[in-house]
Amino acid sequence: MISPIKHLFIIGNGFDIEHHYKTKYDNFRIYLIEKFSITDDNQYPVPESTMMPDGDEVYDEEDIANYIVRIIDECDGEDWRNLEAYLGSNAISAMIEDLDYIEPEEESEKVFRNVFYNNEDLSKNMKDIFPYIKKYFCEWIMEYYSEFTYGIEGDSPLSRDRKEYIYNVLKDGDGFINLNYTLTLEKLYDLDESKICHIHGIVGDDNDYIFFGHGEDDLVEESLRSFGAEWNLSELKQALRKDTGKAMQLHGDFLNQIGKDLQDIHTFGYSFSDVDFCYLEEIARRVGSKGLKLYINKFDDAKRREDTDEGHFLKKQLEKAEELGFVIEVDDRW
Repeated sequence: MISPIKHLFIIGNGFDIEHHYKTKYDNFRIYLIEKFSITDDNQYPVPESTMMPDGDEVYDEEDIANYIVRIIDECDGEDWRNLEAYLGSNAISAMIEDLDYIEPEEESEKVFRNVFYNNEDLSKNMKDIFPYIKKYFCEWIMEYYSEFTYGIEGDSPLSRDRKEYIYNVLKDGDGFINLNYTLTLEKLYDLDESKICHIHGIVGDDNDYIFFGHGEDDLVEESLRSFGAEWNLSELKQALRKDTGKAMQLHGDFLNQIGKDLQDIHTFGYSFSDVDFCYLEEIARRVGSKGLKLYINKFDDAKRREDTDEGHFLKKQLEKAEELGFVIEVDDRW
């Protein structure tokens, strides 16, 4: 029998960061740099494949990792704060800079033909190698997250008092949408596993059940700058998209517990990013969110008032939530 959820918590990466777990995207970048010996002066070009005797095309994974790091650095700097968002149009735009370009004064049938075929080849290589970022991301989760120890004396240096304080808030929840891949809720706070939905997957899952990527739907438009590459780059953009629809479908049994009985939603570490905003939209669709209280914590309340890019973005996303019918409140307990 389905037990309706009355008090729902949405837990994002800020929750694990609060516990001093190294789960930021720049920790993933450090993992790649160390594993593949990537140098600071990384200017790697588009990797080229080698044809094997059996006809297979293979790429050197060190070249792949170097190229991926170079492209994301060009989009997002070295902290990779907005990694998922930048896997869409931003990464594609950075890759387009590696293509040949037709100068107006050089327009001719021969030039067009040469540029078209060269860009077609380059973009095929991009399409082949850039999805490796998902493979490396899953390997990082498996190799690094599986080593976490939990408990009061575990990896997290958060004080015993702070942990007990957080637990006293969490214990009010009877349902948790956890966007993280860790076992912090289960292992550190001993919460009932049946109440937790790891909607993006969890350490130990097969790669197909780890959800990661951008949230854009549009394809790459034709232009002289991307001449010959649009088809391959559009396919690549689709391959780098986070399939949130599939994630919700896989966790339908949990989501079906969310309905008219829902009284409030509490968030901690949830960034309200565009790609993950769909979960709020799905909740609104299920419950009719008019007047439903959506609580943010004190940290997010302060951040939305900051005159910074992050502050402006959070304020905009919370206004979108209000348009869905949610009433934004501050949970000053944490």
